[in-house]
Amino acid sequence: MGEGELTLLDILDGKEPSEILGLCYRDGDKVVENQPRPRIADLDTLPMPAWDLFPVLKYRINLPYGTTKYFMAQNTSRGCPYRCAYCSQSLGYTFKGLSAERAIAQIKDIQSRYGIKKVHFYDDTFTIKSTSTQQSKPFSNSTR
Repeated sequence: MGEGELTLLDILDGKEPSEILGLCYRDGDKVVENQPRPRIADLDTLPMPAWDLFPVLKYRINLPYGTTKYFMAQNTSRGCPYRCAYCSQSLGYTFKGLSAERAIAQIKDIQSRYGIKKVHFYDDTFTIKSTSTQQSKPFSNSTR
């Protein structure tokens, strides 16, 4: 329930399921729902993605005339303050995002390790705040 990074870490560390916040599990015929895990306050505190554990070069766009372009998906924010009836928003009604510096560092890491030049942003609310779009201006020059 909620963001999974710290919950997964607790599972991998071997904690008892009953002690792990944000976990639902089956105990015999009973479904147990633990307390939700508090949201991560600052996304920049998460470690850089371990792209070396992921088949990065399997993700490509096949274009006409046999051309292939590799790309990487990025999420730079979570949540949304709006309550649109048609939306599947599941991470709450508080918006938070990576700093522009952190997002740029992640993109540069992908570029330097794998030569990927195309990034697809999958944020639900990439342009939600004028400050976010202002912070994204460094993307245009620093990731080329």
